[in-house]
Amino acid sequence: MMRLVLDTGIIVAAIRSSRGPSARLLLAALDGEVSIAATTALGLEYEAAGLRPEHLAAGGLSHGQAWLLIDALFSVAAPVTPWIKLRPGSRDPDDDFVLEAAVNGRVEAIVSHNERDLTPPAAAWGIRVIGPAVVLSELEKRP
Repeated sequence: MMRLVLDTGIIVAAIRSSRGPSARLLLAALDGEVSIAATTALGLEYEAAGLRPEHLAAGGLSHGQAWLLIDALFSVAAPVTPWIKLRPGSRDPDDDFVLEAAVNGRVEAIVSHNERDLTPPAAAWGIRVIGPAVVLSELEKRP
């Protein structure tokens, strides 16, 4: 089973569009098709970004509906304790939460729409940075 960390942009994209690859990836995580790892700090970032009124309006979700989605995702996530602190680890300080969760969670990949910024620091730890469509494609190929 693939073990992944989701960048916050994946959560936001899933809230804004229930039909895109980000939403399908969240459903795969909730169905147990992939394993998600997250720190508490990353979970708080999911909430802060995902519950913004502009994202809720774009996706046609209420605050409660989006909260349930984020809560459900976090409930299936493997908890990660960040023993290795990686700040600063990337060009964007918000990406440091994602990188820290990935390194400490010993994941196979970070799923992100921001491959350009995350790839250099993740590659230094042997972690791939891929988009949600790539994960879905790899899942389809597995027996």
